[in-house]
Amino acid sequence: MSSEFSKGVRDGIATDKGENLDITFKDIFPDKAIKRGDASVQKWSLQGHHMNYLATSFNGTLTGMRGNIAIIDDPVKSADEAFNEGILENKFFWYNNTFLSRVLKGGIKIVIATRWSTKDLTGRLMDREPEEWFELKLPAYDESTGEMLCEEIFDYEMYSSQKEFMSEEIFLANYQQQPIDVKGRLYTKLQTYSDNPIPKDEAGNPLFERIISYTDTADKGADNFVSIVGGEYKGQIWVLDVLYTKDPMEETEIQQAELLMKWKVNRAVIESNNGGSYFASNVEKRMLEKNYRFTEIERFHQSKNKVTRILVNSSYVMNNMFFPDDWRETHTRFYQDVMSYQREGKNKHDDAPDTITGLAEMVHDATPELRPVPRLY
Repeated sequence: MSSEFSKGVRDGIATDKGENLDITFKDIFPDKAIKRGDASVQKWSLQGHHMNYLATSFNGTLTGMRGNIAIIDDPVKSADEAFNEGILENKFFWYNNTFLSRVLKGGIKIVIATRWSTKDLTGRLMDREPEEWFELKLPAYDESTGEMLCEEIFDYEMYSSQKEFMSEEIFLANYQQQPIDVKGRLYTKLQTYSDNPIPKDEAGNPLFERIISYTDTADKGADNFVSIVGGEYKGQIWVLDVLYTKDPMEETEIQQAELLMKWKVNRAVIESNNGGSYFASNVEKRMLEKNYRFTEIERFHQSKNKVTRILVNSSYVMNNMFFPDDWRETHTRFYQDVMSYQREGKNKHDDAPDTITGLAEMVHDATPELRPVPRLY
């Protein structure tokens, strides 16, 4: 397709007035023309210039090339690619490690795309650099005004017909720019806060009933280590901090100890499955080395089905758990894995929702073993 697009642009520059053309490129730029002998389909130049246009594809060659304007068009080809996290990850890798190095200082980057997934290139860039990108979103149908984007190309009758026969998720992605994983995601809305309403002491510190933490150590190579800290007050939770990493155990032991000490956690539950008990012992040792004895660490064997727990507790999480209003920026990967978790189907990463669920179970009575215990300090 990149070759076809390149040929179309090249031929458009060279076209004189002809059939059905009221105005051409030459009418606007009369002194510009394609350079003779340098007009291949994928790479061509204008007269008086060294090189103006290179067409390539994802994972295609950009060796030796630099550009002031770099355009990516339609990086995700289909719903199959949108559901394949490996493909989405590879495209993001190519963007970061090949594409970016070819954009000159001050260069313009443009991405034209169907919004297939929250983890597609567009979604990742807006999550990572929200202030760097201007988003122009063009749904085919404006539900607030009842107007079509362009009646001459795609009228409401065609729109309705497509809507009737296409899969709803694919239809919304293609025509309304709504990612397919938004439609089926479990957490439709999570509450945020900038300043929690908890009563404060003279120093301005919130007077939570207790500070709690839930930790899921990485069971498998692809899993993430997750530890979440929250302040409990009248049956609700204000998330204070998150540790979400793939670092090895010897590093997360240190990070976990520092996290618990930083927030003066009262009760910390660590899943003892698959080495979690050994990990908990090492965290205790590291805190004792610093003469810190404030936190009660509890080892807990999680035997219940993970997916069932996440689904059962989702309503409580959405209604009673509050996240920092900047968590999308400060904990981007954690945010993405929570917000893209699907109610149905296979989820590649469920560590984040699992840990949120564990913290929720520490406050209400969905899991008797994790029910609140009297504060010890």
